[in-house]
Amino acid sequence: MPVRWNTLKVSQAVDRVEEQVNQARPFLEMAKEEARKALTIPNLPQYIEVEVRSLAGQCASAIWRIETDIGRIRRDIPQDDLARAQKMGDPLFPEAQQLPEKICDDGTIAVDEQ
Repeated sequence: MPVRWNTLKVSQAVDRVEEQVNQARPFLEMAKEEARKALTIPNLPQYIEVEVRSLAGQCASAIWRIETDIGRIRRDIPQDDLARAQKMGDPLFPEAQQLPEKICDDGTIAVDEQ
């Protein structure tokens, strides 16, 4: 029984999220390193040290948590339906198969009405 939601659009959305996360990764790594450097400040009170360690850990785990969620979503997308949607377009909206679409840089959809 086919799904009633657009597996292709979900897959594409997850791809875009992953692309943004990959762009954010270097900044989070730098933030983690800066937090770790702060731990070397002389006479740092223990309560501040605990918070700074927590901050460094959050930077490290943020990407891991997001990547885990992305993997779960991809795992839960019915692959047969996704393959069919990629091949034929969205079976829930057959009119969309008639007009080729292009996703513009601003996120809007341009339809080539030939």
